[in-house]
Amino acid sequence: MLFRLPSEEELTDNKLNEFIAKHDAECAFRFKRLKDAYETDYQIFHQKPKPNYKPDNRIAVNFAKYTVDTFNGFFIGNPIKISVDDDATDNIKKYVEFLDQYNDQDDNNAELSKICCIYGKGYEMYYVDELGNIGITYLTPFDAFMIYDDSVLCRERYFVRLYIDSNDVLHGSVSDAEKVRWFTQKGKLIWEEEEKIHGFDGVPATEYVENKERTCIFEPAMSMIDAYNKAIELQKEKGYTFIHPFNDPDVIAGQGTIGLEILEQLPDVDAVVVPIGGGGLIAGVAYTIKQINPNCKVYGIQAAGAASMQKSIGDGKIETLESVQTIADGIAVKTPGTNTYELVSKYVDGIYTVSDDEIALAILTLMEQQKLVSEGAGAVPVAAVMNGKIPDIEGKKVCCVVSGGNIDVTILSRVIERGLKMGGRSAYITIALSDKPGQLLGVSKVVAENGANVVSVNYDSTDLDMNITDCYLKIGIETRNYQHIVQIKNALKEAGFEVCD
Repeated sequence: MLFRLPSEEELTDNKLNEFIAKHDAECAFRFKRLKDAYETDYQIFHQKPKPNYKPDNRIAVNFAKYTVDTFNGFFIGNPIKISVDDDATDNIKKYVEFLDQYNDQDDNNAELSKICCIYGKGYEMYYVDELGNIGITYLTPFDAFMIYDDSVLCRERYFVRLYIDSNDVLHGSVSDAEKVRWFTQKGKLIWEEEEKIHGFDGVPATEYVENKERTCIFEPAMSMIDAYNKAIELQKEKGYTFIHPFNDPDVIAGQGTIGLEILEQLPDVDAVVVPIGGGGLIAGVAYTIKQINPNCKVYGIQAAGAASMQKSIGDGKIETLESVQTIADGIAVKTPGTNTYELVSKYVDGIYTVSDDEIALAILTLMEQQKLVSEGAGAVPVAAVMNGKIPDIEGKKVCCVVSGGNIDVTILSRVIERGLKMGGRSAYITIALSDKPGQLLGVSKVVAENGANVVSVNYDSTDLDMNITDCYLKIGIETRNYQHIVQIKNALKEAGFEVCD
C-alpha cells in the first residue's frame, strides 16, 4: 500500500486519520500474517488442545524464516560500508567513521535488510540526540509509514511514526521537510503545541523496499508453506507417508538412475562430479556407479556457505550448521540426512567447496558456452572443475551433473553481473578530466582502439576538492579479461589521461 497526497493539498487531521486507519488494517491483516510466518506462529498453534489421550499433531516447518535468513545472509553477508574518496579531508573521514560506529551500521543494515525481506519494506529514520549527534534508527511497517506526493517521481512529503502506550493509546509524530510535531489519538487527534525544527534537509527518513511491488520474499510462496505444514499435520494425525525430499530410500534409489544413464552414455568416464545439499542425489548416483564401475571416482561439491555434509564427513558424525549463506539455495541444507550420510561416507571419494563468486562465474560460463541456464546448486560441479578444486582429474574424462535450472530472473541478473566482474568481463574506470569539449571523445577513442566497448558514462563535477573546471568521468566497459582491463588503463595513461584506480 502506498499513501499519496497531492503536493497542493495539506495534510489535514481527517486525511491523517484516514491514512492511519488504512495502515492499521494492513498491519492487522497482512503484516501480522507475515510476522507470524517468520516467527512460526501459525493459527494451528492457537487451536484448542486435544484431550490428553489423543496425539497433539500441531506442527509447522519454518520455511519463511529459512528463506529470509538465507537470502539476507547472502546479500548482507559482507557488511555494507560507508566510504569516502581518498582525497577527502580528514574531518570528513573522521565524521563518516564516527557516524558508522556510533550507529552500529553493520548490525543495523543487516536488521534493515531482514525487515525488508519479511515485510517488503522498512524505514531508516534520522534524528539528533541530546548530545547533538546524528542518530539512525530502523523501523518496521508496524511502526511507521511514508506519505508521498502524486508526482511521477513520487517525492516524500511526510513521515509518520506511531507507537501505542501501556494504556493502548496511540501516539505518533509527523515530520515534513522542515519540522516535526507530535500527536495523541483519542477519538480525534490532539496535537502538542510544541513543534520542532528537525535540522535535516528534507523528510528525515528513507523507505527501503524489497521490490517495486513492496512484497516480502516469501509472500508468493505462502500457500506452498501452508500446504507443507498441513501435510506434516496430516502425516502425524492420520499415519500418512511423508516422502522426504532427500533422506527417503526410494528417493535415493530413484536418483541413482542418473548414475545408470551416465554409465550407459559414458562407459569409460573417469570421474563424476555431483552437487551436495542434503545428499540424496549424490548418495544414489555414487552407490549406483560404484556397483557397476568401482574404479570411477565420484566427487561431491558443496557451497562454502552450506558445507554441512563436508563437515559431517570430516567430523565422523552428522553435524548441523548454525546457519547457511549461499546463492545456491537448492543445496543450502543445515543438516545432512541419516541415510545419505551413511552412503556418502562409504561411496564418495571426496567433498570440496566453492564460493558464491565461483558459482556465479560458472552460471555465466554455462550460459555463454553451453547455452544452458543453471541454478546455483546445479552449477557447483562446473565451478569446482573450472577453479581446480578437485585434484587428479586433469586430462581425464569428467562428467559434471548440472542438476537444475530453477533460478529467479532477478537473482540471475545479479549473478550475471557478478560473474562478468569475476571473469574480468566488465569493469569501471574512473578518470580525472578537465571539463572541456573533446575529452570524452578522446577517452572513447582509446577504449575503442583497444577493443573494448563503453556501456555507461557518468560525470561528477561536484567534488569540492577538485578545480571548478575539472570533473571525474566514470565509464563502464565490456572487456575480455583482467589483462584486457590492465591494457586499457595503461593505454589511457599513455594517452595522457589521469586514471584514478
